[in-house]
Amino acid sequence: MDTFQINQPNVNLPVRMVLATCAGLVACFAGAVLWGAVTVLTGYELGIIAIALGLMVGGIIAFVKKSDHIYFGIIGALFALIACVFGKYFGMIGLIAQEYSVGYFSCMKNLTIDMVVSLFKETFSPIDLLFYGLAIYEGFRLSMRPSLASITSEVPSADPSEDPSMA
Repeated sequence: MDTFQINQPNVNLPVRMVLATCAGLVACFAGAVLWGAVTVLTGYELGIIAIALGLMVGGIIAFVKKSDHIYFGIIGALFALIACVFGKYFGMIGLIAQEYSVGYFSCMKNLTIDMVVSLFKETFSPIDLLFYGLAIYEGFRLSMRPSLASITSEVPSADPSEDPSMA
C-alpha cells in the first residue's frame, strides 16, 4: 500500500497555491514597507532594493511551494512588481510627509489618485524599468527553481536492500 507523503511534488497543489500566494503577499507587503522605510531614512530611492524584493518574494514562494507548477513563477513575478510599485509609493508618501511635517497616514489619506499618478510620472526614470525588470525576473526565477521535495525524490536510495539493481 502506498503511503501518503506531503512532500511529494504536486500533492495538494491547490493548498500549496494558496499557501504560496499568502506567503508571497506577506513578502510583497513587507518588502514594500521596507523599501519605503529605506527611501525615507536615506532620502534616496535605491533601485537595488527592487532586486532584493524580487529575491525575497521569489525565495519565500520557492520555500512554500513544493511543486514546479508555472503558477508559482507567475505569482513570484507579479508580486515582485507589485512590491516595487508599492515600495516606491510608500517612499514617496514618507518623503512628502517628512517634507511637510505631517503624519504618514494623514498624508496618504489626503493624496488623490490623480496626485499619485502625477507623482509617479514626475519621479519616473528609465532606470526604473531596468530595476523593475530585474525584480520581476528574480521573482519568477526563484519561484520556479526546483522545489526541495522534487530534488530529494530523485535521489537514489542509499539502502542496497531497496534497490533492485543491487540485488
